[in-house]
Amino acid sequence: MLDEPSLGLAPVMVGELFSALARIRHAGVSLLIVEQNVRKSRSLADRGYVIEARAMPPLLRMIPLSSTPSSE
Repeated sequence: MLDEPSLGLAPVMVGELFSALARIRHAGVSLLIVEQNVRKSRSLADRGYVIEARAMPPLLRMIPLSSTPSSE
């Protein structure tokens, strides 16, 4: 389980981090990642969700990534 693993990392290090996570995933280890870098996270995900806050205090709703338009 990782919470914002790329936070504060230089872009080169973010690439290294996600390469390492891809190797771990390929070895059959399940990963649970909370991450703002959706593009990188989607490259690893079998499934994912976006938590969206639209009000104060936030009302959270989970949107499956498969229903969101790709930004790639």
